[in-house]
Formats: sequence, structure tokens, C-alpha cells
Amino acid sequence: MQKLLVTNLNTLQKLEKSGNITLHPHTGKDVYWYGQKVKAWYIDDYVNCSFGNYVVEYRDGCFNPFVFKIVK
Repeated sequence: MQKLLVTNLNTLQKLEKSGNITLHPHTGKDVYWYGQKVKAWYIDDYVNCSFGNYVVEYRDGCFNPFVFKIVK
């Protein structure tokens, strides 16, 4: 089982519409992290830790969680 970070904004927006997650205002936008410009893929809040083929986890010491797709 492999977990891939969801970086497709359309997928994240569909998950938000389903009521499972709440997107952070920075999601999908450029932010600065340790002086480097990167895309923000973290979310603000979630209802369930896992839903369908997706799971929410905290990674990289970030205060906000990320959505991962489970690939078998």
C-alpha cells in the first residue's frame, strides 16, 4: 500500500464539497517555506481521518494536515 500526496486542486475541492475536509486559504497557492517558494497542499480541518481511498495525515512537522490517496 502506497500513499500519494493529493496535489490536484479539483480533487481537493470535490472532497471539500462532500463535507470531509475544509481547505486552508493557502491551499494550491504559492507560499514561502524556509525562504523557498512552494505550493501549499495542506488543509485546514477535516471530519474523518479516512474516507474512500483518501486519508488525512500530519507530515513534515506542519501544523496542518495533508490529504493522501491510497494506491494499492
